[in-house]
Amino acid sequence: FDRRHGTDTAGIVRLGALRIESPNRDLGVRYQPSDPDGFRSLVAALPVDLKDYVLVDLGAGRVSVIKLASEYPFRRVVGVEFAQELNEIAERNVALYDSARRRCGDVRTVTADAADYLLPEEPVVLYLYNPFAPEVLRRHLKRNRDSLERGSRPVYVLVTGSRELVGVLEAAGFERLRSGGEDGGRGIFA
Repeated sequence: FDRRHGTDTAGIVRLGALRIESPNRDLGVRYQPSDPDGFRSLVAALPVDLKDYVLVDLGAGRVSVIKLASEYPFRRVVGVEFAQELNEIAERNVALYDSARRRCGDVRTVTADAADYLLPEEPVVLYLYNPFAPEVLRRHLKRNRDSLERGSRPVYVLVTGSRELVGVLEAAGFERLRSGGEDGGRGIFA
């Protein structure tokens, strides 16, 4: 994929090799691209019309999921990454990714700490691929508590790779709509 599109999404990047200004630096997990088939199966199981939703990838890294998400008719796709260096690569990757399969024209990335990121006031699909320790998700949910409790728009959460994050979602009142994987660290929540 990277050779065909001129992008840089493959491989693992350890956070210790990056300059990260966030106080949550030690709570982050290395960058590793998401499994495309796992992401696609979760999106396919969403019980919604994607054109009404903004997909937000917390801990987007170099945007392997963002390019996949752009192949669906989401209203908008946003990658949130706290490492400026990874986000600069992500911005280049978004600019370079020109595929006939791309169906979402509004794709962007932001450098921000997930704990502080405010979700859009639109229907949201939140994607988490083992991006950080559970404490960051707790802080994110607390920061967004008012808008989530108002119930002014639906929010779905796609989780891959972390039973601990699943536990945080369940403790916050999210209901598991679909399980995936035998270890319980994957699913769809609302």
